[in-house]
Amino acid sequence: MSIKNINKVYNGIEANQFLKNILLIAIGILLGFLFIRTTLPSVKGPNKFEELLDIIHKNYVDSIDQKAVESKAVNHLLNSLDPHSVYISREDIDAANEPLTGSFSGIGIEFYIVHDTITVVSPISGGPSELAGIKSGDKIIKINDTTVAGVKITNIDVFKKLRGEKGSRVKLTLQRNQTTLPSFLLKRDDIRVKSVEEGILVDSFTGFIKINSFGETTYEEFYAELSELNQRKIQNLVIDLRQNTGGFLEIAVKILDELIPKKQLLVYTEGLKYKKEEFYSGKPGIFEQGKLIVLIDEGSASASEILAGAIQDLDRGIIIGRRSFGKGLVQNQIELSDGSAVRLTVAKYYTPSGRNIQKPYKQLENYDEEVYERYKNGEFFHENQNASGDTVVYLTKKGRKVKGGGGVYPDLFVALDTNYDFVSFSALRSFVPDFIYSNYSRFGSEIKSYNSFTEFQKNYQISSQLLSDFYVYAKKNGGNWNDKTKPNYENRLKNSLKAFMAKQYYKTEGFQKIINESDPMMLRARQYFTTLK
Repeated sequence: MSIKNINKVYNGIEANQFLKNILLIAIGILLGFLFIRTTLPSVKGPNKFEELLDIIHKNYVDSIDQKAVESKAVNHLLNSLDPHSVYISREDIDAANEPLTGSFSGIGIEFYIVHDTITVVSPISGGPSELAGIKSGDKIIKINDTTVAGVKITNIDVFKKLRGEKGSRVKLTLQRNQTTLPSFLLKRDDIRVKSVEEGILVDSFTGFIKINSFGETTYEEFYAELSELNQRKIQNLVIDLRQNTGGFLEIAVKILDELIPKKQLLVYTEGLKYKKEEFYSGKPGIFEQGKLIVLIDEGSASASEILAGAIQDLDRGIIIGRRSFGKGLVQNQIELSDGSAVRLTVAKYYTPSGRNIQKPYKQLENYDEEVYERYKNGEFFHENQNASGDTVVYLTKKGRKVKGGGGVYPDLFVALDTNYDFVSFSALRSFVPDFIYSNYSRFGSEIKSYNSFTEFQKNYQISSQLLSDFYVYAKKNGGNWNDKTKPNYENRLKNSLKAFMAKQYYKTEGFQKIINESDPMMLRARQYFTTLK
């Protein structure tokens, strides 16, 4: 399908959802972060801002919500500086810090809202829900005697109801296989949110680790997964940083230290009020010699770009994918007296070759939509090493030429696959989790008949009847797609259905292994490793 035809289809209903997803990626990255932990001094003395607010409060013609006015004024002030300096209210501070701390207090379930009903995808290992006997597929009907099924509940509403102070209790009424169970009284506890997915063997020699963020526990999680893979004698490693929007700079440095020999410059930071600080590898790492590939895309930002940039500049491995987001600014989170906080940009970071990969923002009106502009300009489909407009060339350790601002350019470009009707596929794929979770009990006996995941992966096939039932389900729930192009996207749809089944019974490892079977970037990575033998 040509770009011209893709854009033509973009005017349809299905494409609007795809467009929305692209924009959400960009908007989400606007909230991406790269933190460095320092202490900044408080500023004291006359404050024109406070003086003005006091004048408004005492003299304005109508009553005002002073907190709302303050919040808008602070946001406007920070937005005028750069796209990544932001204000976080006291009410939102815990949610904002959650990706960094890696934990929250709750009952420990992964859920999905299916037909306006909270459906348990899986209880988190060791959490209150698993210990109480809650199972995948259970439907939450009431929370503390309040009906939550069929009332158009949102994810945020669920978080508010299920999370709370550690040690506090919450009562759940569940339905399992159409039967209402006796109420569960659960005591909330600290729930650990893993930022590193379980490492898997792609083949006998190749390990795969996906890092979703760079939080406080990410290094320990990464080290544990890599150590486990090392015990299985891997020679190659793929690190997946796609859609990873960032976190702590120091965590990226610690992970790099496991991959790069000591005494190598990994990254440095510098700002007008922030003196230059260099970060080096400092100890023997546990995977310094094996072959390494890092996967990136337009959703890889900040700390992800530090890791990818260092691997590229030091010629330690190969970067595969598409140009990364382009965030080269460093923030410091500063708490305010009322419990709110400001994430203020204090420095820029530079890769070992001296690159700052921050994309332009001073003259860019729609910074958060720049990723979609790449799509419209064809960058997702054709390699363009000059897409950012930055003409400055830097040299890697071995003298290879690399570009600076605008993101990290991959060594091997992988286009968004347009050899199939991805608009129809995207529209249908959005119904896959709902369909699988809604029919959870239906697949159980068949999947459990396999003795292992390997047997399931090799032998299980999506039946024509199941596929037909899925199409009926999607149509019933408002799905719209092109029947004429089914032959070129149906195999991908079957792969997606099988992967979500595997997620239920074989957890993240099963899901990832099946998804990898048709992932263009993973296929390119495996092909590259083959050429090195």
